[in-house]
Amino acid sequence: MTDMSFSPYKGVGSILFDMKPAEVELAVGKPSSTSTSGRGEFEEHRGDITVRSDSETNGVVEISFGPAAV
Repeated sequence: MTDMSFSPYKGVGSILFDMKPAEVELAVGKPSSTSTSGRGEFEEHRGDITVRSDSETNGVVEISFGPAAV
């Protein structure tokens, strides 16, 4: 992911809140791994970028970055 433009309440780069996992994959490629958080959220990992989707709506609710992502 090269575009790291933060848009408050919209998303980061081409990852937008409420996107479904398939839409995120089309926008930024396949995740290197997936998991489920302790709260039941679906997590997609791409290097130091984690995208979390709500367990009920399946839409993106959080985008987090590790130190190597920026």
